[in-house]
Amino acid sequence: MRKAYIILFFLMILYTEVKPQGHSFQWSGQASVWTGYQEPKDVILGARYLPQINYKFEKESRLLDAEISGNIHGSMLFHLSDSVATTARLRPYRAWARFTNDQLELRLGLQKINFGSAMMLRPLMWFDRLDARDPLKLTNGVWAALGRYYFLNNANIWTWVVLPGNELKTWEIYPSVMRLPELGLRSQFPLWNGEIAFSFHHRWVDSLGGIGNNDAVSGFGEQRYGIDGKWDAALGIWFEASYTHNNLPSNQPTDLQLIAIGTDYTFKLGNGLQLTYEHLFSSFSAAPFGLNSFSAGFSAVALHYPFSLFDRVQIYSYRDWDRKQQYFFANYQHQFNKFTLHLMAWANPSTYLIPSQQQDSNLYTGKGFQLMIVYNHATSLK
Repeated sequence: MRKAYIILFFLMILYTEVKPQGHSFQWSGQASVWTGYQEPKDVILGARYLPQINYKFEKESRLLDAEISGNIHGSMLFHLSDSVATTARLRPYRAWARFTNDQLELRLGLQKINFGSAMMLRPLMWFDRLDARDPLKLTNGVWAALGRYYFLNNANIWTWVVLPGNELKTWEIYPSVMRLPELGLRSQFPLWNGEIAFSFHHRWVDSLGGIGNNDAVSGFGEQRYGIDGKWDAALGIWFEASYTHNNLPSNQPTDLQLIAIGTDYTFKLGNGLQLTYEHLFSSFSAAPFGLNSFSAGFSAVALHYPFSLFDRVQIYSYRDWDRKQQYFFANYQHQFNKFTLHLMAWANPSTYLIPSQQQDSNLYTGKGFQLMIVYNHATSLK
């Protein structure tokens, strides 16, 4: 929380300096409540509120803006047989300040960093845990400094410095050494009627496996390399791949390889039926590019169909070919004037192995259904 207070203090100073003209504040938020049933005999009740303050100061082609938001949520799980389990949590969600002009962006603070071409099974999910099925699209951020430069031909370069946290990020097996920042960069170029990008990330890993260990001597280096591309033709096609190497002794698995391929197409049926397919191959071996160690991986299929401007249905099906397990999730969405209603149902294994599982607590295990109501509000403060 101390880091969020620093950003808030920066905003107060900024407001004092520039309030005569050219500035604006906005207060907004998202409130959601839900209830449902989950096997074996559990009733779910929950609520969440994401309060958010945005500041903007614009002059000619330069923009200075900032965002502070929190994540307040609680839930109750009634075990109809004998007990009640409750959870409640308050934590910062976003806290960043940013400077932008026509070609440059610099952002500092607690922020979301995500990139790549894949939609559901994402090898480049290095800093977020966005779940395609989540109607709220929630993901915790990372404390980082991010810079992006945009060339006139639509190419761009990213660079970042990330402060390690106490939670493992997606695809991480070992925690980071807390005192040493993580560094990375990404370059993205137009290619034919699409684009291709290359990414790199380096961090120091705590070899003792204890989150919070500050002994840099016990750490070892980890390098991640990524490549992804996306093109639109008769079909949308994309690929995304990540190679991670740990500097461990050679008798241990040191190399993680992930490759995803995908395609989508909108059929001219009714209002347009969109079909998306992705497949993820993975390998964790003691040698680089161990082709013999690749598993059958995951397949994912998504169907999206809009019945009207206010009604749509989304269906997701995942297949774990190695364990022969099937995941199913459906969401019917209706947009009211000020509210959005989601009616969701699922039939999944009791233990989740999909890498994009939610961060707080995964309510979509086993079989169940859920009714969620979402309300968004925004007010300008001049």
